[in-house]
Amino acid sequence: MISTLQQLKKELRIFFPDISESCKRCEYPECKGYITLFEEEIDEFLDLDIEVVAINEEVYLINNFEEKNGELNLSEISPKCKLRCANGKCGIHNHKPYICLIYPIMIEKYQDGKHYWCFHKLCQ
Repeated sequence: MISTLQQLKKELRIFFPDISESCKRCEYPECKGYITLFEEEIDEFLDLDIEVVAINEEVYLINNFEEKNGELNLSEISPKCKLRCANGKCGIHNHKPYICLIYPIMIEKYQDGKHYWCFHKLCQ
């Protein structure tokens, strides 16, 4: 039985063991942008010296934002992940956040206002 986020992440690695080959060809900016974290993941990333930002004290993100005049520039719709290597591979592959492990599976709010599990069609 899976009872922790760490156990779930370990099991999810089985689904896409080497997705990076597809990621190299990817032109879809959303998978390269906002990387949300569960509170349970924050300490792991801080221990790896990865900067985490909190928005409205309830949404936690890996900081992929540029700074402008000492302030985070939050105007970019989909900032590129600073943790991706030049060859397209994830620079923290063994520590990927949950949201990256389940991609291209996402929860999306549809036009009817309900949330649905879906596959992003644009993923390679």
